[in-house]
Amino acid sequence: MPRPSDDFIERMISEAVDSGEFSDLPGEGKPITGLDASYDPAWWAKSKIERERLQDRESAIRDELPGLLRRAFAADEEGEAAVRFSAINATLSAAGIPRLDEEAMLDKWRRAQTP
Repeated sequence: MPRPSDDFIERMISEAVDSGEFSDLPGEGKPITGLDASYDPAWWAKSKIERERLQDRESAIRDELPGLLRRAFAADEEGEAAVRFSAINATLSAAGIPRLDEEAMLDKWRRAQTP
C-alpha cells in the first residue's frame, strides 16, 4: 500500500525532471560500469584505490610538466622541439589530462629562438 510520502517524493522527482535538473549529468548515456561483474564485497575499496592511483599519476605528471616543458623549449632545432611537445602530449593524454596546443607551443619556441 503506497504511503503518503510516496506521492510527495514522486512529485518532487517529476518536478526536478521537468525543470531539467537531471539533464546533462556526467555519464549520461554511458553504460554503468561493473553491472555485469560478479558481486565483490570490496568493490568500493578497490574502486577508491584505483581512483587514487590515477590521481597520484596525474599529480606526478603535473609535477613533471614544468621540467618537460623546459627541456622542450631548450631544444636546438624545431623538429626536436616538435617531437618533445608531441611526447608531452602523449604523456598527458595517457593520464587523461588535457593536451597542449602543439602549434602554439612551437610558435612560442620560435619566438624564443629569435634574438
